[in-house]
Amino acid sequence: MSKEHDRDKPQETKSSLNRRSFVKAVGTSSIAVGALGSQVAAAEQATDSDLERALHSPGVQSILDELNDPELGEAKHQVQQLDGSNSELELVTISVEFGKIIYAEVDNQESAQFHFGNDLKGSVQNELPDKYQDFPSGSDPLLLGKEDDVVFRRSATSQEREIVGQIADIDDEAMVTTGSDIDDFLITKSDESAHSFNLTFEEEFDSTTDELGVDVSINQKSATLSPQIRTQEQNCGPALGDCLASGAGCAACSGTCAGAPTGIGAVACAACLQGVCVGVAGVECAQAFGVCLS
Repeated sequence: MSKEHDRDKPQETKSSLNRRSFVKAVGTSSIAVGALGSQVAAAEQATDSDLERALHSPGVQSILDELNDPELGEAKHQVQQLDGSNSELELVTISVEFGKIIYAEVDNQESAQFHFGNDLKGSVQNELPDKYQDFPSGSDPLLLGKEDDVVFRRSATSQEREIVGQIADIDDEAMVTTGSDIDDFLITKSDESAHSFNLTFEEEFDSTTDELGVDVSINQKSATLSPQIRTQEQNCGPALGDCLASGAGCAACSGTCAGAPTGIGAVACAACLQGVCVGVAGVECAQAFGVCLS
């Protein structure tokens, strides 16, 4: 699918759009049997209408702008019924040479994210903007599309988790995340209430390129651990905690799911678990999404 043909119409109307505003890596695998409920619909080739709707999303447009308008590849469409609710999760995934865009919609709420491919090298890597050409290895980098902007997120590397574990009490299922909107790490424990903590330190840290313990060193004297204050809707926190604990085999979604259990955050997390991760326990997650999206 060529960029010139398939994006003609979205590109023509791009300037007139009113932009609006859930743990080992499995990379950019295609949507698979999976994750969220018993009614699993296989991914099919996206129609022109599916693609156009995704490309008109302000979040997708922001991602495309951030990535210098890359050429688009294959697009897939999938609808997933969420058990325990009347909601459907609709996904459109669009491949580009260096990763995958995931557009999601649930109950008129939409989200957009981009997952960078694994082991980007050579000419493919050089097509990325300069600031995205030198990620710490094994960090599952991604972009979250927002209104007129993007947020960069990534999971902590094994080196970083070891250092964070010396300061904060975390287990293998805790999500440890950093990004452009996080100062400096966000820790989300997959416990009964999905508690999140901010880990900040005095040293300057660039989450896009720096790796804690390699480029930046900290110690307990320079680090501060504080609980993140967040109003949780209904029982979303406990439900999501159960889901994330059951899905600890997929770190690739920690950047999307950490610290964002309600509203649009739940939509983006659901989309990542279904569009990137394989084998996440279905019952717990379907119940969580039914609560968080109600």
